[in-house]
Amino acid sequence: MASSVQAAEHGQRSMRAPAVSSADRRAVGRAARKRVPRRRLGDWDPAARGHDALATVLAQNETRVPDLVPIRMSRMSASPWTYYRGAAAVMAADLAASRHSGSTSSCAAMRTC
Repeated sequence: MASSVQAAEHGQRSMRAPAVSSADRRAVGRAARKRVPRRRLGDWDPAARGHDALATVLAQNETRVPDLVPIRMSRMSASPWTYYRGAAAVMAADLAASRHSGSTSSCAAMRTC
Protein backbone atom coordinates (compact mmCIF):
# COMPACT_ATOMS: atom_id res chain seq x y z
CA MET A 1 0.00 0.00 0.00
CA ALA A 2 1.33 3.41 -0.93
CA SER A 3 -0.40 5.36 1.85
CA SER A 4 -2.58 5.02 4.91
CA VAL A 5 -5.45 6.53 2.90
CA GLN A 6 -5.18 3.74 0.34
CA ALA A 7 -4.97 1.18 3.15
CA ALA A 8 -8.16 2.55 4.72
CA GLU A 9 -9.92 2.42 1.35
CA HIS A 10 -9.17 -1.30 1.19
CA GLY A 11 -10.32 -1.97 4.75
CA GLN A 12 -6.78 -2.35 6.07
CA ARG A 13 -5.35 -0.59 9.08
CA SER A 14 -2.23 1.53 8.65
CA MET A 15 0.91 0.23 10.38
CA ARG A 16 2.18 3.79 10.82
CA ALA A 17 2.13 5.31 14.25
CA PRO A 18 -0.30 8.19 14.69
CA ALA A 19 1.23 11.59 13.94
CA VAL A 20 2.77 13.37 16.90
CA SER A 21 2.75 17.15 16.93
CA SER A 22 6.03 19.05 16.91
CA ALA A 23 5.09 20.55 20.29
CA ASP A 24 4.69 17.04 21.76
CA ARG A 25 8.02 15.93 20.25
CA ARG A 26 9.70 19.03 21.67
CA ALA A 27 8.24 18.31 25.13
CA VAL A 28 9.49 14.72 25.01
CA GLY A 29 12.95 15.96 24.00
CA ARG A 30 13.04 18.51 26.81
CA ALA A 31 12.00 15.87 29.35
CA ALA A 32 14.80 13.60 28.10
CA ARG A 33 17.30 16.45 28.45
CA LYS A 34 16.18 16.96 32.05
CA ARG A 35 16.84 13.26 32.77
CA VAL A 36 20.28 13.36 31.12
CA PRO A 37 21.70 16.65 29.85
CA ARG A 38 23.62 16.41 26.56
CA ARG A 39 26.91 17.29 28.25
CA ARG A 40 26.56 14.16 30.44
CA LEU A 41 26.06 11.70 27.57
CA GLY A 42 29.79 11.65 26.85
CA ASP A 43 30.83 10.98 30.45
CA TRP A 44 32.53 7.65 30.99
CA ASP A 45 34.09 6.36 34.17
CA PRO A 46 36.32 3.32 33.59
CA ALA A 47 36.10 2.44 37.29
CA ALA A 48 32.31 2.12 37.01
CA ARG A 49 32.55 -0.04 33.89
CA GLY A 50 31.12 -3.14 35.57
CA HIS A 51 32.87 -5.64 33.33
CA ASP A 52 36.34 -6.56 32.19
CA ALA A 53 36.76 -5.92 28.44
CA LEU A 54 39.32 -8.70 28.04
CA ALA A 55 37.13 -11.19 29.91
CA THR A 56 34.23 -10.25 27.62
CA VAL A 57 36.29 -10.90 24.48
CA LEU A 58 37.71 -14.15 25.88
CA ALA A 59 34.22 -15.34 26.84
CA GLN A 60 33.12 -14.75 23.27
CA ASN A 61 36.01 -16.87 22.05
CA GLU A 62 34.50 -19.83 23.90
CA THR A 63 31.52 -19.76 21.52
CA ARG A 64 33.64 -19.43 18.36
CA VAL A 65 35.08 -22.09 16.09
CA PRO A 66 38.41 -22.79 17.85
CA ASP A 67 40.47 -22.76 14.65
CA LEU A 68 39.18 -19.27 13.81
CA VAL A 69 39.91 -17.61 17.18
CA PRO A 70 43.57 -16.85 16.35
CA ILE A 71 42.46 -15.20 13.10
CA ARG A 72 39.94 -13.07 15.02
CA MET A 73 42.55 -12.03 17.56
CA SER A 74 45.07 -11.21 14.85
CA ARG A 75 42.54 -9.05 13.02
CA MET A 76 41.47 -7.30 16.21
CA SER A 77 45.07 -6.44 17.06
CA ALA A 78 45.74 -4.78 13.68
CA SER A 79 44.29 -1.37 14.60
CA PRO A 80 41.91 0.35 16.99
CA TRP A 81 39.21 0.26 14.31
CA THR A 82 39.49 -3.51 13.83
CA TYR A 83 39.53 -3.99 17.61
CA TYR A 84 36.23 -2.15 17.95
CA ARG A 85 34.84 -4.00 14.94
CA GLY A 86 35.54 -7.32 16.69
CA ALA A 87 34.60 -6.16 20.18
CA ALA A 88 30.96 -5.20 19.71
CA ALA A 89 30.05 -7.00 22.95
CA VAL A 90 32.49 -4.78 24.86
CA MET A 91 30.93 -1.65 23.35
CA ALA A 92 27.41 -2.93 24.06
CA ALA A 93 28.30 -3.60 27.71
CA ASP A 94 29.86 -0.13 28.04
CA LEU A 95 26.83 1.56 26.49
CA ALA A 96 24.41 -0.47 28.60
CA ALA A 97 26.11 0.80 31.75
CA SER A 98 26.24 4.43 30.60
CA ARG A 99 23.68 7.17 31.15
CA HIS A 100 20.89 7.33 28.62
CA SER A 101 17.92 9.59 28.08
CA GLY A 102 15.47 6.80 27.36
CA SER A 103 14.98 7.97 23.78
CA THR A 104 15.10 5.42 20.99
CA SER A 105 15.49 5.90 17.29
CA SER A 106 12.40 5.31 15.22
CA CYS A 107 13.88 2.18 13.66
CA ALA A 108 14.75 0.74 17.07
CA ALA A 109 11.31 1.56 18.41
CA MET A 110 9.68 -0.05 15.40
CA ARG A 111 12.19 -2.92 15.27
CA THR A 112 12.82 -2.33 11.57
CA CYS A 113 16.60 -1.91 11.67
